[in-house]
Amino acid sequence: MVKRYIRNKKGISLVEVLLASTLILFVFTGFVNAFYYSVNLRVNSQSRLQAVLKAQTCIEELRGSRGELRGEWSDIDGLEAWLVDEKGYADSGDGVYMKDNIVLTLISSDTAIPDELIPVYAEVRYEDRMDKGKVRSVKLMTRLREF
Repeated sequence: MVKRYIRNKKGISLVEVLLASTLILFVFTGFVNAFYYSVNLRVNSQSRLQAVLKAQTCIEELRGSRGELRGEWSDIDGLEAWLVDEKGYADSGDGVYMKDNIVLTLISSDTAIPDELIPVYAEVRYEDRMDKGKVRSVKLMTRLREF
């Protein structure tokens, strides 16, 4: 009787196996793509955060190093000399100073800003993995007061 039951039981057809395999493949591909996207998004966010922190640290260093008590710089000429001599920035001309992937821009001739304020832009470049390695940048701005 058991032999008769086994003989009469129908199996799975080749079409059913192919359809099930295709369905599983589509679901698995969706999961792999979602995982790949989330990993790239996390790495890209981490790169951007590191760039922001680097720019913020650079600006805080400029703010903390000025003044008559410290004697490091008190006007825009002193700041430019301090950046080149003490901090190792390369003078690219026209108020632009570069070091590694940091670009500092000092604006000295803006008529809308009072003379005793020095606008400083700190720009840090990073690679955007979500956009095929395109180089992006984070730019922070502050104004430093001359003494």
